[in-house]
Amino acid sequence: MLGGNGNRNRGQAILQVTGPGGAVAGVAISGNFAGAWSGARSGSTDEFGVLSLTTPPVKGLGFVDFCVDAA
Repeated sequence: MLGGNGNRNRGQAILQVTGPGGAVAGVAISGNFAGAWSGARSGSTDEFGVLSLTTPPVKGLGFVDFCVDAA
């Protein structure tokens, strides 16, 4: 969880895509958060093969999961 103002926090999923040659950039990933906040998020990996996805600020955010639906 990422801290926020007051008691509003963000959930965070950090994903990394690698292959035989190392990091894979430009992979489009979509999926859903579930738990204390539910919703879809998507993006593409950077030059290091990393994508960070976050929830919006949620008051009293507890546990969240992220499930990749497509890459």
